[in-house]
Amino acid sequence: MRWYLKIGISTAALIVLVLFMDMLVMPWYTRHGDEYELPDITEKSVQEAEQILEENGFIPIVQDSAYDSFLPPGTVLRQNPSPFSIVKKGRRVYLTISSGEKPVVMPNLITETLANANFKLQQEGLAVGDTVWRFADSVEYNGQKYVANRGVVIGQSVPAGDIVTRTQKIVLTVSQGPDSVLPNLVNEGVNRAVKKLKDIGIDPAEIEIEYEYNPDFVPNTVLAQSVPPGTDIRDVMHIVLTVSVDQARLRSLPDLVGKTLNEAKTALRNIGFPMEKLEIRYQYDPQYPPGAVLAQSVTAGRPIYKVRTLELLVNRE
Repeated sequence: MRWYLKIGISTAALIVLVLFMDMLVMPWYTRHGDEYELPDITEKSVQEAEQILEENGFIPIVQDSAYDSFLPPGTVLRQNPSPFSIVKKGRRVYLTISSGEKPVVMPNLITETLANANFKLQQEGLAVGDTVWRFADSVEYNGQKYVANRGVVIGQSVPAGDIVTRTQKIVLTVSQGPDSVLPNLVNEGVNRAVKKLKDIGIDPAEIEIEYEYNPDFVPNTVLAQSVPPGTDIRDVMHIVLTVSVDQARLRSLPDLVGKTLNEAKTALRNIGFPMEKLEIRYQYDPQYPPGAVLAQSVTAGRPIYKVRTLELLVNRE
């Protein structure tokens, strides 16, 4: 046989062998065509994820864990290969599992001012709860005693160093200062007297002002207090301050119904009524002439110092 025929036959045999290996042997060996889409098992519990992967012919392996603020502990955060990847049966799938929200170590807030304590809580992402105020001379922390000035934190609902979640509200106890007694407010200016009461923890809603004409005192001077000085402020439920006033403010509100609006304003100015407290509202009533006062919100005879706002209803033209 000629040499070139031998070469041709050998070449043809080699080509057939290559095709055989490529189309039959290698696909069988590598399972070519036996590829599947990997299911998405993120946000599922690790038990459910493992069951789904095993039922689909994959091998789940828990590889790592990580903190997550949204997914509960034991939930799949990530998978590798990623969801919907095309892989072969028997492929290992590595899972990262949620450890839940990252815990926060509660900071020490004792001896901090309330403003600084709230700032520290917000920095840690912790929820600020209620603030409880109480009297205290001092606060003890780490074996040392500190002066408990007003506004200083003397207690926290979660001790420093404890693990706390971000959803847990932290309640702070804040010093109102040392136990105090009611001061003598007579002869004080009313604004200064009210500030003193607020500073020692008296609720502003429980401070009542009554006026009395006394020509011997400058207007707005405290003449008397309903609770005597020296009273423990924890026993003060309500306090009335009697305050001097000029004689004009003791004048009574006149009857303005039936007057024209201009006549009503003149009458109010004549008794020293603060015109910034006057409000006008209009309504049409055919029985009255245009511009006439139909009604007043405060009855005639009331001392003008007790009138916070006076509304006049005036007939529309």
